[in-house]
Amino acid sequence: MVEFARFICRKGDLRPLPTDACRWLDIPDDIALLSEYAAHCGHAPMTRSECEQIARDGFTYAAVVQDGVIVSMAAWQRSASAWELAAVSTRTGHRRQGYGAAVCAFVTDEILAKGRQATCTTRRDSVAMIATARELGYAPLPEAPDSGS
Repeated sequence: MVEFARFICRKGDLRPLPTDACRWLDIPDDIALLSEYAAHCGHAPMTRSECEQIARDGFTYAAVVQDGVIVSMAAWQRSASAWELAAVSTRTGHRRQGYGAAVCAFVTDEILAKGRQATCTTRRDSVAMIATARELGYAPLPEAPDSGS
């Protein structure tokens, strides 16, 4: 069974990082970038309708783009109950260089600027994401009690 770790970042807790290389991705203008990145990650290239559906589902993407390709990407997912840092990934060959932390800081800063608390959920075995969340100032959320179901 997959276990998850949940984190929260409140205003004043975010540790600033340089985010100059980060920008918001635009649908439809950046569909080619998203499609190429999906293919690089082993997924089917994304169509325009898929990208538009993702936006309708409450996701907004930010990325570090270098030489015409996404190097690292993260999403901001808005729902009635949470504003979540989600879908974080960094291109092979660019990991451990701070790109993931920068794009996560960029997205988190925007969530906090909107007056919300940022949350992040990741697999318990995702050492890199847990380290990034803690580096940025996210604190672990207590475990929810087992509902018995």
